[in-house]
Amino acid sequence: IEDKVEESKKLVKDLIDGKIEHIKLEKAYKKKNGKIFWGSLISTAIRDENNEIMYFLAMVQDITEKKNAVDALKEQMKEYLALNEAYLTQNEELRNNLDQIQKINSELEKAKKIAEENEKKYKTAFYTSPDSIVISSMDGIFVDINEGFMQLSGYSFDDVIGKSSKEINIWANINDRDKMV
Repeated sequence: IEDKVEESKKLVKDLIDGKIEHIKLEKAYKKKNGKIFWGSLISTAIRDENNEIMYFLAMVQDITEKKNAVDALKEQMKEYLALNEAYLTQNEELRNNLDQIQKINSELEKAKKIAEENEKKYKTAFYTSPDSIVISSMDGIFVDINEGFMQLSGYSFDDVIGKSSKEINIWANINDRDKMV
């Protein structure tokens, strides 16, 4: 319990010296049974015609419930401020993450456009080239062929796609293929 002894002494001295007309403060008191309660003290000095103090008039009002309620509100406010701070921190982190996601998304969109443009260029070069061009998997299976290949070899798209060069017997000497692969 916060004791206001020094503050009380100064106020009483100022009251006696006539610097103030009354004292008003909140402080802890103890009941006969030892239980602590909070009181709001208002005190004044009653003076005679010579301005001498005849007696002090004091009134103490029990404010324990009010004090407890205020303390509870202060505690709730601390908790609220801590939660609010945590919320603001998380919100800032989420904003930063969102900014990063938007930047990455923008970069992906640019990369996608570049890839689409490159694919268009590739397809144009692949399909319009008069030279024979084939795409095959690592195990030698034809994946795609161009018009130049069909013109040169005489095979159609359906003849070769999904088959190996061995299966369509395109090599004049099959050993040549084995030496290359």
